[in-house]
Amino acid sequence: MKAKRVIKWTLLGSVALILTLGGILYLMVRWTPAEYKPQVLTESEKVEVRQDMERRLAAMLDPSGLLDAAAAGVENLKTETTVEVDARTGQRVQVTRTTYDMPLTAEDLNKWIGAMPEASVERLANSGVSAPAIAIGRDRVTFYARVDKFDSVVGMDLGFSFDTDESVKIDVRSSSAGRLPIPDEMVGRYKQTAVDQARNNIQCVSQEAAMFGETGEMAALVVASLGPRLGDALAGKPVTLDINQALGSNVRIRGVKSVDGKLTLDMAAVQRTPLAAEAVARQAAQEP
Repeated sequence: MKAKRVIKWTLLGSVALILTLGGILYLMVRWTPAEYKPQVLTESEKVEVRQDMERRLAAMLDPSGLLDAAAAGVENLKTETTVEVDARTGQRVQVTRTTYDMPLTAEDLNKWIGAMPEASVERLANSGVSAPAIAIGRDRVTFYARVDKFDSVVGMDLGFSFDTDESVKIDVRSSSAGRLPIPDEMVGRYKQTAVDQARNNIQCVSQEAAMFGETGEMAALVVASLGPRLGDALAGKPVTLDINQALGSNVRIRGVKSVDGKLTLDMAAVQRTPLAAEAVARQAAQEP
């Protein structure tokens, strides 16, 4: 009888322990981080956000090289103009180099995400993902989203590593479902699938943003230029983050700094303008 009671209480204790651990794991997975703040916008708010985003991007990517710092919201603006010989054509060109910092808050970025085209939101929902958002900490950017598969808010901490040639790789430093860490082995197993899905989504978002016409033109340009490169960087391939334009200007993100709630992009714009014949003559006359 005594042995049976011992077995009985041992089994009951084991069941209680399993239930307790299961409850703890459930609460850990269902926990929502305080910094996870997806933006839910009305249709009129989405229009306002898209217009503001287009205004800032248009000023930031101004092909004339005459960056409107106030309109773009940039800092530490510096411009230098030189005359060089184009290595391909042998012609003299005026080269305008502009460097500046582009500060973006987590609230800015989450409003831009919240103003995504409805088709993009539906496509994410069909893949089991909803309410994406970004949080910014010291030396980290965390991408969050609610994932149906885990019935949880999944977070992925990313780090940006820039080399001396201004190329960047993006490292997945850690991942979690709620408070529960996701093992690196599991992250590695699904990483390529996630990168492939991200590439497809980025391409679709670019096409969908372009459908908004004047309130989506710049966003579509940026997404189309940076999207494939970001996909390569996530896959571990070093790439340069160039935003190429048809009007002769090229903008590059040369570095990323992150502190609590704020992301600062170190950017440089280069514009090459062929000199007219009289300008070439004047330049040649001024040279010793």
